[in-house]
Amino acid sequence: MARKCRILVSIYHIFTFEDALRMLCECAEKTNNQKLMLGYKKYQELQAKSQKMQEDYERPLQEQEESHNSALKEQIEHYSKRLEEKEAHLAQVSFFVHLLHFVL
Repeated sequence: MARKCRILVSIYHIFTFEDALRMLCECAEKTNNQKLMLGYKKYQELQAKSQKMQEDYERPLQEQEESHNSALKEQIEHYSKRLEEKEAHLAQVSFFVHLLHFVL
């Protein structure tokens, strides 16, 4: 593109000054648009890379959280069952204590 701009500048005397200026502006605009598109493409690539890194970071954390929640749920169920067993045993002992107390 730069070569085309130099050619336009070197042959500007064939055209009117306004034509040459318009062509230079068009050339500069095309160059700027290409740079802008290249920058946007690079931005999209970096954004995709960032998204992938974020997902790669969050995936193990989510798996760890799910594992932790599952283990916690198992412990709650286990200790709830033990508590029910102990409460039933306590109720039996309490009944026999009252019965002995009544008999004596």
